[in-house]
Order: sequence, then structure tokens, then C-alpha cells
Amino acid sequence: MTEFELIFAVDQLTDDAIDAIYDRYDALVAGHGDMTLLTVTAEGPTPVAAGKTAVRDLELLAGVIVQRCYEDLVNRKDIAERCNVSPQAVGLWIRGDRQRKHPFPQPFNLVGGGVWLWGEVNEWLRRTYKPQDDVHYPCRDDYAEINRWIAEHRAQKRMLHVDFSWSSQTQVAAGAVAAIPPHIERPNETPFEPGGDWVTIERRTERVGYR
Repeated sequence: MTEFELIFAVDQLTDDAIDAIYDRYDALVAGHGDMTLLTVTAEGPTPVAAGKTAVRDLELLAGVIVQRCYEDLVNRKDIAERCNVSPQAVGLWIRGDRQRKHPFPQPFNLVGGGVWLWGEVNEWLRRTYKPQDDVHYPCRDDYAEINRWIAEHRAQKRMLHVDFSWSSQTQVAAGAVAAIPPHIERPNETPFEPGGDWVTIERRTERVGYR
């Protein structure tokens, strides 16, 4: 198994959830305005497999609601600091003046002079025999696949919640009808409409309501 570092944007975490996460994972929780970022190290045969396993485990372990897998983006200054080299050296890497056989990764986005995925930079460092992080990271295709799976996973959970809610309401309605006293005429069996609060039974001038 390979260790991967993954950053997730998550809903706000309780203190108990954070304690549970720290007990299980080599993790870091950081707040940035209204955003909470959870960094964990997880094992798996691939970054995608590790990401899926981590999301499921965090849900069961601490009720974490994962919004997406957050890209670890770095600019030239960040790369220089992480690699302990000068910004000028990073500029030479990017232009290919020193490593023509191993082109530097393409920027993830051109904003602010360019930002790169640290995972792709780290793999380039590994290929060129430069000091690099021992842990591995997702590439851009991995991020896309993990986030597609997270979106589908969240949609499935919402559907399960809706199905459970519908089933619960139907059972309540059926229970209300079953509890109608025998001397009162029962309603015709019609599909229960969710959202209704009352089942109303009328007989002559009598009216009985059941929640």
C-alpha cells in the first residue's frame, strides 16, 4: 500500500469529531474563513482508492460531511520554500533550462503567474532525483475522479434520506388509519401524499383527525 496525503473541504467539525480524527489519523484541521480543510494521510493502491476509503471512514468515525477533495496548489514562492531552493532556481526548472529531459509539470492554472499541483511537482522532483516528500499525492485526473465520486456519493446519501423519510411518513399514515375506531367509516385507500399533517375522516357530522 502507498501513503497519500489528501485534503478535504468539509463541513464544520465539532471538538469531539476532531479528537476522533486525531486519534485515528495523522491529520491537520485548518479553518480559512467559512471553509474547513481537513488534511489526512491515507493508504491505498491508488490515490482514488485511498480517497474513497478515507471519505467513508471519516463519515463513520466522526460524522464528517466531505464536500470535495481540495487541490494542494502552490505558486513559485511556495515551491521554492517547500524545496528549500531559491525562486530563481524554480524559474529555471519551469523554463526547462536545467532539466530538458524532464519537462516541469504544466501549471494547473495561470492565475498570478501560475499555480501548480504540489503532487505533480513532487513527482517531478522524484523523477529528477531531487529531495521530495516521501508521501504521495493525487494528480489532476485523480482529483477529478475523486470529486466525481464524492458528488455521486453525496447524491446517493440524499436519495437514501428521502426514501427513508417517505417510508417513515407512509408508515405513520398507515398507522393512523389503522387506529380509526371501528364505528367510524374508514377512508378509501389512496396514496399518501408526503407533507400532509392530517388524515381526516368524515361521517355525517363527526370529524376525527389523526396526526
